[in-house]
Amino acid sequence: MRCTLLISVALLVAACNGSNESVPTGSTSGVARFARWVIANNGSVGKADGTFVDPRTLTSLSEITMLGFGGSKVTDIGPLAQLTELRYLSLAGSAVQDLSPVAKLNKLEYLELQQTGVTDLTPLLGLTNLKRIGIRATPLTDDELAKLRQALPKCEVY
Repeated sequence: MRCTLLISVALLVAACNGSNESVPTGSTSGVARFARWVIANNGSVGKADGTFVDPRTLTSLSEITMLGFGGSKVTDIGPLAQLTELRYLSLAGSAVQDLSPVAKLNKLEYLELQQTGVTDLTPLLGLTNLKRIGIRATPLTDDELAKLRQALPKCEVY
């Protein structure tokens, strides 16, 4: 059975049971690099059922289908481009402005961008699986929203 994982700053509970261990710096696998990125951005990894796991225990990036950095100070979301199975992404309340890495997330269905500085939705225009996008309290223009609605007519924008 495949676990759906949720990485969320909002769930900032000691994922490592208080451990101060770090990911071995000699590791070069994509999973280890991703785990270091999550830890560096004060993220924690939890299963969708609410239990927590150490991000260093991930064996595959395909295990991650839900990700949240709501309220975090993360600005560079480049590592997200590796998460080909991602279906839910929350960046609400984060410092993210550039959505370019999201353009590669073809399975993405739900995206939360509320209270971000995002001004360009162009990277999302090809994501035809998107069902819902939250954009309240963003500096997006009416023109940007019109382009999004035209490109993704079945996507609910709220």
